[in-house]
Amino acid sequence: MKMPSLKKITPIGVLSKAAGGLALYTVLHDSHAHGKLIAHEHKEEKNAEAGLRYFNNTQYLTNKSESTAKMKEKLFEWELDERIRGAWNASVGYSKGFWDMLTDHAIPLVSSIAALGLKGKKALIGVAGLALHAGYTFAVHVCSHLGKEE
Repeated sequence: MKMPSLKKITPIGVLSKAAGGLALYTVLHDSHAHGKLIAHEHKEEKNAEAGLRYFNNTQYLTNKSESTAKMKEKLFEWELDERIRGAWNASVGYSKGFWDMLTDHAIPLVSSIAALGLKGKKALIGVAGLALHAGYTFAVHVCSHLGKEE
């Protein structure tokens, strides 16, 4: 296998790969963090809905059987301890949160892939996209409080 020549390493190449790698890391990190947050929310919401449904089931009897009432209570207790539904709902929530944030970051994602995938001066297209998006994000989200009277 032939080693790449050091003459082919340029400052533009290093800059574009570093910017693309950092942006891709940031996008994936934000998506992962948002996925974890939505996973927790989704799991808790679905567990609460199921708990309420099973609790309501314990409150009403269609007959006067003590055995039926005990079975309903045991089913309710089992439902509160059940872990498979929570794991499933957490997985669904993580997936929703991750992909939601990934689509929100479509511009830096595509720009970082362009900066990493393209060679030479073409990679600067991705770097320019990253710079424009970073400037927009800084102006709109970071500096949004400037000039406002409280």
